Parts: sequence; C-alpha cells; structure tokens
Amino acid sequence: MKRMCVVPLSIAVLTARAVSAQANWSVNPDRLAGISLDCNLQSSKLCQPVAQAQPVGKRAEVQPGSAGGDGTRAASVLDPQERAEVAAADSQVRPDSPGASQPPEKEAAAILELGAEPALGLRGRGWSLSPTVAAEVTPIENWLELEFGVTPTFGNRSTEWDTDLLFKKPWSISKKVEFMFGVGPEWIHVTENGVSTNSVAGEIALDFMFWPSQKRRLGWYIEPAYDYTFGRGHDQAIGVSIGLLISIR
Repeated sequence: MKRMCVVPLSIAVLTARAVSAQANWSVNPDRLAGISLDCNLQSSKLCQPVAQAQPVGKRAEVQPGSAGGDGTRAASVLDPQERAEVAAADSQVRPDSPGASQPPEKEAAAILELGAEPALGLRGRGWSLSPTVAAEVTPIENWLELEFGVTPTFGNRSTEWDTDLLFKKPWSISKKVEFMFGVGPEWIHVTENGVSTNSVAGEIALDFMFWPSQKRRLGWYIEPAYDYTFGRGHDQAIGVSIGLLISIR
C-alpha cells in the first residue's frame, strides 16, 4: 500500500521539475516586450536580433496605460551595459543620412577672373587682343563689390598697361546668374618707342556672371566695357572681356 502511494508522488515530483526547467529555459515575455518597445523607440540595430528571437505567438501587446507602454519603463528593463551599447549605436549618425545636419557652405573670400579682352579703339587705334586678370571682393553683401584688374596690351614697339578699380552694384537674377553694373577710375601706362606716358581714364562696365553649380566654385563671365581717357587725345575704346571665374575660399 505504501509503495502504491510513492509511485504517484514520484511522478508528480518529476513533472514539477520538468515544468520548472522549461520555465527557466523559456524567454521571459515581459522582458522581450520591453526590449522590443525600446527598439522601436530607439531605432537601434543592436536590439533587432533580441526582438526577433521572441516567438510570434507570445509577443506581448503593449497598451498605452501598461508598464511596457512607457518608454522610460521599457528602457529601464535593459541592463546598464545594453543601454550603453544602444546609446553608442544611436549616437553614430552617418553624414549622408537624411537626419544628419550638413555644415553651411563657406562664403567665397574673393573671386578670381581669368580671361581675354578684344577691344576696339575709337580714335584710330584699331583692334587689339589682351589677356586680363582681376580679383573681386564683397565688402557689403548685395550692395557693393570691388574689382581690381590688370590688362596688358602688347603692340608693335608699344606696350600698354591698364589698371582699373571698379565699384559694382550686384543683382541676383537667379541662383546661377548674377548681373553687376560697375564704374570706376583707370590708370593707363603706355610705353611707345622708348617714351612712357601716364594718363587717367574712366571706365563703365556691365558684368554678367554664370555659375553652373549652386555651390559657385567655378563659372564664367562676360563683361562689356567702355573706356574714356582724360589725358591728351581723349582716347576712347570699347571691349568685351570673357573668361573663367574661380572662387577662393
């Protein structure tokens, strides 16, 4: 009689141990629910493998008023080391991602103009073709730009150096096109047959700038101009300068 009572008791003990072992090896649904919610809040890749390990049939439904519905409560379920890894992963944002802030484009300190200028003298001097170089700065944004340029002209037994300083008012026609009206003095140094002369002139210029890219690193320009010399002979000339724009940053 005693042996018959021991057998059911042994079976009950073995069954209880099996259930207890299975409970220890199973995944805690509350912990996985908190981790899954924290992954949704943090959008971290470190939590995805843990969240995917949760069985589909045992996923906890998080209600707004439940303990898992609170982001602070869900984050507290993680161990300190796991929270540190999640924070480190979330802090690493790729520069090309949509959420990454791009640094502002640096304004150009100066614009370099390299080109050539065909010109026609209106006092019988005829045609000439000269290289030209100029540098342009902006002391007052959208109001004033200064251009300092040099144009040498080499002829038969004569050399002419034209140095001008133009005060320009800019207008932005579009993001890629800019127009300027400029006026300023010009100093002319001429050496002909060994004799050097200096004179002062005035110049009026219309400057059209074209920038293929919105960053305005490289472009091209066309600048028609009119010169009037105040010295002997009162020479006059018209010319068109065409060349390359280079932004110096």
